[in-house]
Amino acid sequence: MIIPVSVKNQSIDSSGITSDYKAAISEYVWNGFEANATKINIEYTLNKAFGIRELIIKDNGDGINYDELGETFGAFLASKKNLLSLQMKSKANKGKGRFSFIAFSSNAEWHTVYKDNNVYKEYDINMSSDKKEVIDCSEPQLSDTKETGTEVKFTNINTLTAENMGFEIIEPALLKDFAWFLYLYKNKNVEIVVNDEKIDYEKYINIELSEKTMVTIEGYRFEINLVVWQESISEKFCCYYFDDKNVLKGNRTTTFNRNTINFNHSVFVKSEFFDDKENVADDHDDTQINMFESPDEKKILKKLHKEIQNLIEKKISVYLSDKAEEAVEAMITERKTFPEFPDDLYGQMRKNDLKRVAKEIFKLEPLIFHKLKQIQEKSLLGFLNLLLSSEERENVLTIIEQVVELSPQ
Repeated sequence: MIIPVSVKNQSIDSSGITSDYKAAISEYVWNGFEANATKINIEYTLNKAFGIRELIIKDNGDGINYDELGETFGAFLASKKNLLSLQMKSKANKGKGRFSFIAFSSNAEWHTVYKDNNVYKEYDINMSSDKKEVIDCSEPQLSDTKETGTEVKFTNINTLTAENMGFEIIEPALLKDFAWFLYLYKNKNVEIVVNDEKIDYEKYINIELSEKTMVTIEGYRFEINLVVWQESISEKFCCYYFDDKNVLKGNRTTTFNRNTINFNHSVFVKSEFFDDKENVADDHDDTQINMFESPDEKKILKKLHKEIQNLIEKKISVYLSDKAEEAVEAMITERKTFPEFPDDLYGQMRKNDLKRVAKEIFKLEPLIFHKLKQIQEKSLLGFLNLLLSSEERENVLTIIEQVVELSPQ
């Protein structure tokens, strides 16, 4: 059967389909996860010139229902999918994802198994870069297999090499898009495997600082996942709000956005509280949750934000405690900016006193020590030591309060 593509608003060639092969591969991985897959296998073979002869992306998702082909494959820029991504597919890829193969290949062939009224069926779909306006698919047949899933095979590959597809290249590209997803759904054993090597989300996510918590507010259950990144991320530090079906409904920046301490984080909140709300999320905008009109809903949201803020503050405290320990030790052992003390009991008491105060100041306001030259850092610590050794030590807190707004604690 030949299905014509319903081109809407703009032609396929000028629609902004990615030309980056890594982004294109990510699109097909997302297609698998959006079909409820838990495992994505990316496999490739080489030709004699060390180019990529064949690339296969296989998933164990629900398959592609033949009766919905007109909606899923035939409606270009009108995809019905609208699920996840930190690149987050919050607007979805609008049907462009299945055309992404033109970034690196001339032909794509899908083989899919789906369940139709408890009967397993399978069929093939073919597309080529020179006939993007039509889709060729076979009639569905009864399948001997009892497992749903989709395999898409790319051939006539003209740009990819063994070096392009090396694990050290592909893994970071996939982690950029999927680390948060693999972490959040680790209990479902969600994974991506490239030629038998498993993608490791712990390379991008600080497992010790990340935390999942459940709270109940006015009868609504909220699953809050704080994800702390190992390195800086290009996105703003946001809370992302999902309904009970994992559809992204909105986002807002956290109160700790672009903080000076490099506590890189994202928050993912899931609850039926967002089920009947209009999707107001945007891929790039800092969309505040403006879907709530009733005072009761706004009150619940305010309490939720307080819970999120408390969780982030708790983790920042742990993060800074670790950083403060490292920072003060570096002053002592690496930069040699810490004052020297006698080895007697009183000298060591003074040293420990200064170390403790320096750590607390670092936790309160790391910028006080930020990018100081060695002579500046040595002077600051020297004056602080003199102050602690004098009758004015009680005024240390007063001086700090003039620099930093302190909490009652």
